[in-house]
Amino acid sequence: MECASLQADALTLSAYAGGRINFTLSAGPEFGYKTYFLCASASGTSPGITLPNGAVLPLNRDMVFNYIQNNISDPMFEDFMGALDMDGQATASLDSMGSLPPILPPGTIINFAYTTMFPFDFQSNTVAVEIVP
Repeated sequence: MECASLQADALTLSAYAGGRINFTLSAGPEFGYKTYFLCASASGTSPGITLPNGAVLPLNRDMVFNYIQNNISDPMFEDFMGALDMDGQATASLDSMGSLPPILPPGTIINFAYTTMFPFDFQSNTVAVEIVP
């Protein structure tokens, strides 16, 4: 059984209490030292975002994707962009630092995925996180 290239230590996040989710990125040694971008979407995985080389990142561009992209240096998105290590691995964390905004009510599914960049030659599987009360 092949191991997923993106894994999370939790698959739920409380809308009211918030929380932290730790991600493990494992692209493999052939992608060692490559720059990566971890992002998310609340509007599904298909058709996805076509990247400059024609590959598809399995996330739809929406308010969640744009918010992360525009606020990537916010402490909430720890290591959502960085460089994979020599083995093509990295860790990242989402820490809501409190309750979630009302635009993410219980029942919302947020899908996370990452891509390597420059070139965009690796795209991960998605990890679905459900917003719960």
